Amino acid sequence: MKNMIFSRKGMTTFMSIMIAIIVLELVGIFYFAEKKGFLGGKPIVPVTVSLVSESQIIDYLKKNLLAPSVGSCTYRTLGESELTAMPVHTYIWALCIDFYSDKTVSSPVDLIARTRDGGIEIASHKIPNEANYRRDVKDIFPSQIQNLIFGYPASDKIKEMQTELPRPYL
Repeated sequence: MKNMIFSRKGMTTFMSIMIAIIVLELVGIFYFAEKKGFLGGKPIVPVTVSLVSESQIIDYLKKNLLAPSVGSCTYRTLGESELTAMPVHTYIWALCIDFYSDKTVSSPVDLIARTRDGGIEIASHKIPNEANYRRDVKDIFPSQIQNLIFGYPASDKIKEMQTELPRPYL
């Protein structure tokens, strides 16, 4: 029984070693996760001020997701890459409806903005292909955004977005 009792000095040493081991394990886990991309290699910032205006986004969506049709689009911002690095990625969920065919586009979109002529414009976009949806989402979007995307269609947010779209009087 006497061998099982640690002295105060022995207990302090034991606790110091245990804390060091736990810290090293945590550092290793986070290092591995970052290297493998589990922590999302692209930093995400809360969107308080976006470099891309709402009108730019809506115009871009109409021209590129609905063209050549006529319709309306709305979106929700999911996140944005760091504003200090170019290009800036604005991650959104877009909902567009063609007024004449009732074609609907509801999808996550990575809008890629670059500087041009002293301003900023949306230069291109990436959207997941339906055939490889899950893989494409993982390739296009950082992990923090992926978590939002995979839960988005099941949420009431899509229904809320639908109420924002004007319907034409035909």
